[in-house]
Amino acid sequence: MTAYRLNLAHTYNILLDMHEKVFTRIINLEMLGNLAHISHSFQEGESYHFEMQQFRDSKDENVLLLVGFVDRLEEVMNSLSNINILTEGELEEAALEFEEEED
Repeated sequence: MTAYRLNLAHTYNILLDMHEKVFTRIINLEMLGNLAHISHSFQEGESYHFEMQQFRDSKDENVLLLVGFVDRLEEVMNSLSNINILTEGELEEAALEFEEEED
C-alpha cells in the first residue's frame, strides 16, 4: 500500500475512534441530564446498547449539536470509504502500522 493510502486508512481509523468517543460523551451527557432519572436502574458492570436514534429528540441542545456532528462525521467517513474503496485489510494494516509508531 502506498504511503498516501496508508495515511488515508489511518485517517479513517482516527475518525472511527472519534465517532466512538463522541457517542460515549453523548450517552454520558444524557445519563447525567435528561436520563438521570433512569441512570440508577443500571447496575455496575451491566451493559446496554444505545442507538443514536435514541438521542435525536433530546431536550439538551448540547446533545443535539453532538448528534449533528456525529451525523456529519459519518457522512465524511462513508465518502472517504466509498471514494477510495478502503478495505478492512487496509484499515487493519494502517492500525498496525501506526500502533507500532505510537509505542
